[in-house]
Amino acid sequence: MANFPSRLFSINNDESFVAPLNASTQTSENVQRMAYVERLVIELQRSDLRENALHVLSKGLIMLIDNGL
Repeated sequence: MANFPSRLFSINNDESFVAPLNASTQTSENVQRMAYVERLVIELQRSDLRENALHVLSKGLIMLIDNGL
């Protein structure tokens, strides 16, 4: 699996991870970020890809928690 930059998991205060329901467009970065996370979640179902997906998701979660403090 490709290594994506950590900025895919970073969220600024002025930027939403998911666009509101009434938003007609999302930024391409948000769409790319969501697609990557969706792929990782799907990879959790495959035993041969699960360990790597958990590793990547855990690093992203740590970064989200660190940014929130």
